Amino acid sequence: MHWQSDMSPSQERRWLISCWEAFLPIDWSCSTLGIAEVVSVLVRRKNAGRLSAASFSQAIVQLGHEIIQKRSIVKVEPTNALVISALNQIQKHSINATDAVVLHAALGLANYLRSIGNDLVLFASDQRLLRAAQVEGLATFNPETQDQSALAVLVGP
Repeated sequence: MHWQSDMSPSQERRWLISCWEAFLPIDWSCSTLGIAEVVSVLVRRKNAGRLSAASFSQAIVQLGHEIIQKRSIVKVEPTNALVISALNQIQKHSINATDAVVLHAALGLANYLRSIGNDLVLFASDQRLLRAAQVEGLATFNPETQDQSALAVLVGP
């Protein structure tokens, strides 16, 4: 099947995005690196005895149901280009490589969302990443120190 259009590639991209958004309501996106970071934190807490095996298992199941398997949450995958373009964030903010990729992806997504009248809130518990995101002008939420009312202020009820 071959599809022809009189639209430019950028017009086609915008049209496809608008169609996709019309059929799949997207309110959230999540870096696949962020998902791995959550699992890593859960494993460390379980291994340190701060999280029971049952609670760990339940958290992993919940992560699967509420994030990984949910189609309305866009999973952002790091590409080689994203990783290379994020390198300057390491020096600029003295953050680790994973946080630099997450920050750079969040900044790119925030720019896009702001261009269509929306915004982005970066969820993280790493203090260096949170500080770097705030310096870059992103709203942030720390699930370890902030509650639902603070989240509601950022994203609405």
